[in-house]
Amino acid sequence: MRWSQIYRFRFRTIIALDHTNNRYSIRHDGDAAAHWLDPRLQWTFLGFGVKGAEALLQATVTATLSFLAFTFASLLVALQVASGQLTPRIIATILLSNNIVRYTVGLFIFTLLFAIGAQNRLETTVYQLPLFVAAVLASLCFAAFLFLIDYASRLLRPISILTQVANDGLSVIENVLPLSKSWSRCANQSAAKA
Repeated sequence: MRWSQIYRFRFRTIIALDHTNNRYSIRHDGDAAAHWLDPRLQWTFLGFGVKGAEALLQATVTATLSFLAFTFASLLVALQVASGQLTPRIIATILLSNNIVRYTVGLFIFTLLFAIGAQNRLETTVYQLPLFVAAVLASLCFAAFLFLIDYASRLLRPISILTQVANDGLSVIENVLPLSKSWSRCANQSAAKA
């Protein structure tokens, strides 16, 4: 599979929100699948009424909005502090292209959209499966938020940034220069002997 096909596939499945071409997002498909599957499973283990379901979904929406606001605000402060101390290349490679931050923010947005979609479909019948999925996603958001705070504090230490830059530089040297692989093996062996 070529890179353009992979990019198109990822774009269509993750980001596509164009309803005019009958392409829907994963959130919409997941919400619709949960509402379709719930009457067939007939789960009653949560036992939420309409008021309880509304409260759970509103709390999920509020929590994920708070997580998103705090995450973006702290990232902006981190970028401002880093821009005064580091070059733009280091900021772009270390802070902005970090997949853990991206996936965490993606989880927050997915949970927010899922909870809003489940809340919009809530009328007189309470579907228990979407509520269960929303509760699990909200719990995952709490854990991911706590992990992100710890990870970002460790990521922004100067030794972590320098180590990442050094590892990236060594990988570039190993990819560009064919002799560097044998040189790095010799260097590692001599370091192990010492």
